[in-house]
Amino acid sequence: MKNFLIVTILLIFISSQVPGQQSLDTLYLKNGSIIYGTIKGNTENQYNIQTVDGRQFIFSNEEVDRFVSRAFPGKHEPEKSVDILYLKNGSVVYGKLIEKSKERFLIKTADGFRFIFTPDQVEKQVEPPGPEGLGITLQAGVLIAFSEKSYCDNILMHNDPHILFSITPMITYTFFNIHSLSVGTGLEFYNVLMAPLFMEYKINFFKRRSTPFFYARGGGLISVYPQNGAEGNQDFDPILTSGWSYGSGFGLSLPAGRREFHIQAGYRYAYTSYANVVFNAGYKRHVYAYKYNIIDLTLGFKF
Repeated sequence: MKNFLIVTILLIFISSQVPGQQSLDTLYLKNGSIIYGTIKGNTENQYNIQTVDGRQFIFSNEEVDRFVSRAFPGKHEPEKSVDILYLKNGSVVYGKLIEKSKERFLIKTADGFRFIFTPDQVEKQVEPPGPEGLGITLQAGVLIAFSEKSYCDNILMHNDPHILFSITPMITYTFFNIHSLSVGTGLEFYNVLMAPLFMEYKINFFKRRSTPFFYARGGGLISVYPQNGAEGNQDFDPILTSGWSYGSGFGLSLPAGRREFHIQAGYRYAYTSYANVVFNAGYKRHVYAYKYNIIDLTLGFKF
């Protein structure tokens, strides 16, 4: 019975150590040996690895067949929010890509060590997918608008292209890494100051943080405050402006630390109208409309 208890305890201890080893860095030597531990650094000539018992070993490049740098102690798989470098010698390095240029790849692992590889050594790079779940997106846009004013479907004037501005925070939900639904409001400047209430759908072309995307949005426009009719003339009731808009376009998402930066360009159509009631010569209601064809240029950050 005593021997059975000892064997059981040993098996539990050994099984508890195996997952930890699998989650550490691994050196595969050409003689068939496998070394688990933490890679403390590498140079053009050698690898320095520290095992779980604290001992350090140095192997030359000629002795090493390949290595896998996980550097996520206590986990079987690395986090999804890391870059992965696959080297031509079969090695795999997980971490945060600090620099990518024609001369080198610089990657920092979770334990703080940095590795440098030339483009000739790298087979491919895999970027982490974009974050899922709820987030907050802040957008600021410049709108190049071509507008016309009409009264009872009769065009009164065409305006030259002019610049409008928009500030639109959104609540965004991302799912399956590539689909996003957002609801937003904010301020947009048309003929008067408007508050949009809109929904937006976005689909990324790739499951990664650096990716082009397509978006479509639409919703209503509500004036922030009533306007005085005819420059404050008492023969006019206040004006209340409302309208709607819709549009679509393409953009590019780029990582900005843990956040996401994007730039997008598209087309938007907007319609606003206001009613002016005249009562000095009988009760008359005059409805004027503005129609906008807009080139929408927007910058945004997602948190």
